[in-house]
Amino acid sequence: DKGAQLNLQNKQGLSAIHIATKENQKEMVQLLIQKGANANLQDIHGQSAIFYACQAGHADIVHVLLQSKCEVNLQDKNGDTPIHLVIR
Repeated sequence: DKGAQLNLQNKQGLSAIHIATKENQKEMVQLLIQKGANANLQDIHGQSAIFYACQAGHADIVHVLLQSKCEVNLQDKNGDTPIHLVIR
C-alpha cells in the first residue's frame, strides 16, 4: 500500500515471493500475491516460486501458488518444469 516494488529482483533474480517461498512463509506468499506480486518471475536459473516450493516440499505454498494461477509449465535453464522436481 506504501508503494513497495513487489517484483524487484536481486542479482540472483530472487524477488520477495521467491524468498518468502524458500522460507516457507505461506502467509507472506499469500499477502504478496494479494498485493500484486508476480508469482511467475524467474531467477537467474529460470526458476519461479513454484519451483522453490516443489523442491522444498512446501505443499501449502504450492497450493497457494496454484490457486493464484501461476504458470506451471515454465521451464528452468535445464528444461525442467516444477513437476519434474516433484517427481525427483
